[in-house]
Amino acid sequence: MIDCLYIIYYTTFQTKKQANFKISLDKCLKQCYDKINYYRKVSIMSHQELFQMMLHSFECYYQQVMDGDFSQVCWSEGHHETYGIYDINYANRLKLCCYLLYCRNAPEEILVRLFEEECKNLETNSFQGIGENIKILTYLLNHYHGNYQALMERAKNANFDCFCGYEFEYKIYLKHLQTLENIELEECLALAYEAEEKSFALQFFEMLKKDYPLDSVENCRYLLCWNTNLDKSQDNEMLYKKILDFAVKSQNYNEITSAHFHLIRFYSEQK
Repeated sequence: MIDCLYIIYYTTFQTKKQANFKISLDKCLKQCYDKINYYRKVSIMSHQELFQMMLHSFECYYQQVMDGDFSQVCWSEGHHETYGIYDINYANRLKLCCYLLYCRNAPEEILVRLFEEECKNLETNSFQGIGENIKILTYLLNHYHGNYQALMERAKNANFDCFCGYEFEYKIYLKHLQTLENIELEECLALAYEAEEKSFALQFFEMLKKDYPLDSVENCRYLLCWNTNLDKSQDNEMLYKKILDFAVKSQNYNEITSAHFHLIRFYSEQK
């Protein structure tokens, strides 16, 4: 079909005015070919290779901050009707943090700036929580052995969750710097989802489903959760029915009632 489009426009557009359109169409067709080649390649990729491809797409944020432009990764307050205050640039900052963790070293002053921006998010975000950014930045900043006690105390006191769970060291990330071969598929999926890279997250999820056969309630519920997160709720019918089958076999009336309730709610939400 794409080859047919080439023939049509090359034989049709002859005027100089139309030449500009031909250039635009060239770009469009190239994107089509790139997309096709991308999916051909992804179909035979390991999750580590796909993760590396995702990391490579984050390089632009690294180049920006190295040029002194933090506009895409600095804290920027947004307001959600349901969830309250959030950081518009959180996902961008996570992309950069992942890139710094796995691909490139960053100057100390850049890490400090990013750490300060993340503290602003932790202090103001209505959701509170800790998040991956502050963990990665803490790990990377500790490599410089500077006196960052006050900065890390700020993160510790940013919100209730941080006070209870934030650590001054995150040695778990050491394995990531040694090699990407050991990164787990579930971690790739979680990072892609948190970084709002939905296309990559969907690819990781398709890989992950092979490891979760529908032979237990736990597996079904795990897949339900990710279907919902990735806007694939329409695929949940079979999973709800499978959970109902398990409940009936168990002859546990509480589980049977719960399974029926969730299946009925699913049907009502599809209307």
